[in-house]
Amino acid sequence: MGQDAEVPLRLREEREQRADLARTLDLHLALLAARAEVAVRVPADWPEHAWSRLQQGEPALCLDELELDWEAVVRLARTVCHILARQEPARSPALARIASRFDEAALSPKGVQALVVRYLADHDGGGLPEPGVDPALFGFVLNQALHPFLQAYAAVAAPLLEQERWLRGRCPVCGGHPDFAALEGEVGERRLLCARCDSEWAYRRLGCPFCGNEDPGGLGYFPTGDGAYRLYVCEQCKGYLKTVDLRETWRRRSLPVERILTVGMDLAAAEQGYRRATGSRPD
Repeated sequence: MGQDAEVPLRLREEREQRADLARTLDLHLALLAARAEVAVRVPADWPEHAWSRLQQGEPALCLDELELDWEAVVRLARTVCHILARQEPARSPALARIASRFDEAALSPKGVQALVVRYLADHDGGGLPEPGVDPALFGFVLNQALHPFLQAYAAVAAPLLEQERWLRGRCPVCGGHPDFAALEGEVGERRLLCARCDSEWAYRRLGCPFCGNEDPGGLGYFPTGDGAYRLYVCEQCKGYLKTVDLRETWRRRSLPVERILTVGMDLAAAEQGYRRATGSRPD
């Protein structure tokens, strides 16, 4: 079973057992269904360009040459706004403002492209969006709208990635931040999950993938009671990374599924003043 089919299946299974996560799971199931309706075509010559960029130490996607169905991006962004508004009526005014921003962008494909490129290039989210729009909510909407497109490119790029050569804190496909990780193998090798395209790549066990901090005194983690999860934190940049320790689990875990099931860890981290990857979830 492919990851695309596995994620909603697993979430529906969890929905039957986790009443405490019912609203969160319903939201993500609706978002997954909307994203699944989008057809994505990766240009036939793109793998050659991706391979060349990876060999040069650059992410596979060149933002200045990004080719997407911009009208489909806009439609999906507006659909995401409607889904969120149904799930969280209190946010309807804010979501209406975001949806109207895409109304304006829909008038010009180049305007949509410029907005997307600016978002993807702005790793910390400080430059988006315009005044009067909640940046965290806007980032979540745009992240969801771009996801099926970036994920399609990531699937094509995966066989091209030489894991032992990358070992960086940025995604090798789109250059995004990770928002989840796994420890596996006998010594707990670390694997990161991109918040934007769901690429997975190897990273060194110690060190903050957000700022590169390697000072043990400024790094730490908080384990859950059963030892299956850890919340890694960096005191230098105040970033955090949710992590599942696969050595402590009895079954294979899908990282995109675990990202959603561990929403409580996001809330705990926020309460302690740590920040998450841009666009990974709405406030």
